[in-house]
Amino acid sequence: MPPVKPLIIGQAPARGYGFRDWTPEEQWAWVAGFIDGEGCFGATKSRRTQKYQSIRLSIAQVELLVLERVQHMMGGRIYGPRVREGNHQQSIYTLYLYRPNITHLWKYLGQKKRRQYKTCLLKIGYGQ
Repeated sequence: MPPVKPLIIGQAPARGYGFRDWTPEEQWAWVAGFIDGEGCFGATKSRRTQKYQSIRLSIAQVELLVLERVQHMMGGRIYGPRVREGNHQQSIYTLYLYRPNITHLWKYLGQKKRRQYKTCLLKIGYGQ
């Protein structure tokens, strides 16, 4: 078995849907569109002080490959699978990314996600 090459943040994984054939700008645009549809920016509180201190991006998804793409572009950690109970049992994976660097994404993000991110910045006291 060949050794596994380490992945570099910002470098797309080599498998699935021809993603590696896209230009970096196309990859960032795809990530931004995915975050627009499936992601959520939130402000996290310190357990000790109960003050908002950080921004977290979370994305829940059934398809692990999709989250791996975002992880390879932005970093973060994938948790799961967690089985959702109900009529349709599914395994859910969640990507959490604290203090996300959205420099490459900003021009592609929709207005709703931009507002969500700006609200988080205000909650943690950035720009006051």
